Amino acid sequence: MGLDMVLIGFFSMLIFFGFFFVLEPDYSNSEQTQEMMEGTFGADDLQEAKTITVQPDGTVEFVLKDGSQLVMPSLAFARQICPDLKIE
Repeated sequence: MGLDMVLIGFFSMLIFFGFFFVLEPDYSNSEQTQEMMEGTFGADDLQEAKTITVQPDGTVEFVLKDGSQLVMPSLAFARQICPDLKIE
């Protein structure tokens, strides 16, 4: 009787606490995640841009090292993304 109660208690606790643990796979390096992130730019991309031009209307144009262009609405917006941005 004592062993049965211990086993029942153990399995009950196992089932009860099993609901608190959710195992989620790491999708950060998966092919789908890489496809979703394609076309997005980070602070490193902005700092390594070939040219950074502030247009007369206040927009900031970046020509990235892969040749793609990125236009941001203002210099303040660009500095929010990349505070260490060096514009000559």
